[in-house]
Amino acid sequence: MISTNKRMHLTALLVAGDAQRREGCKTVELDVSFGVPKHGWLPVTVETPSRFQQRDVSDALHDSLTEFTNSLLRLASSDTLEERVSWTLEPDEWIWVLLVRGDRLEFRVIDGDDAIATEVQKREGLSMLFRSMSALGANEAWSRNKDLTVWSWSFPHDGLARLGKLLQDP
Repeated sequence: MISTNKRMHLTALLVAGDAQRREGCKTVELDVSFGVPKHGWLPVTVETPSRFQQRDVSDALHDSLTEFTNSLLRLASSDTLEERVSWTLEPDEWIWVLLVRGDRLEFRVIDGDDAIATEVQKREGLSMLFRSMSALGANEAWSRNKDLTVWSWSFPHDGLARLGKLLQDP
């Protein structure tokens, strides 16, 4: 588990599943947090009150941070209905699936036989994930002159800025 002083927390209230909506829109928390990147590894946590997954993802094979940012951009700017993001675990992978169903966004995390799924308003969900990535990008480890020493790929500052502008427009 990542220590509290190293975690950048982002909490959003999300509506969980059709059954809960039928029971009166009960809400659950989703905490998506990124730790401090170090030597090609990045601690990432997805947590709800009943579920918790923490993985140290690797920068090997591909640039998952840019992939994630580009997925969020496509979901925010078009009628794209599904995006998949693969996080390298060496040798396995951790898959995040974002599905748009009308004005809803379903967020799934798949790790072998283990999975987390929750649903939120599309705009709220994209904004929550944007804020989580922004918190990660604000960490001093990603300063423009240091970013290649902690991760093999540059942080997607420009893509994230475009996403922020898209989410500001009504």
